[in-house]
Amino acid sequence: KGLHYLFYVFAVAMCFHVPPSAIPNGGFIAPILGSCIVLYALDATYVYLFMCEKIETTAYHVLSSGVRISMPVSERFQKQAGRGGYA
Repeated sequence: KGLHYLFYVFAVAMCFHVPPSAIPNGGFIAPILGSCIVLYALDATYVYLFMCEKIETTAYHVLSSGVRISMPVSERFQKQAGRGGYA
């Protein structure tokens, strides 16, 4: 997973790779990739702040077809269950 974070460094470096004065031949990379980086950063911040919560304890139950994990979650997290979230 750590290597995936190198993509952010690569994406920022690509924004400065071609000057915007070369628009017909590729100067469009800075605004396009820059807007993608900003959108990703905003989305990741929203998910981290509003769609995540820390789980203190989990219970694992071995079933014949796999493992069932159950955990207590807060009321806020239960109310937004239709919209998804990360525990």
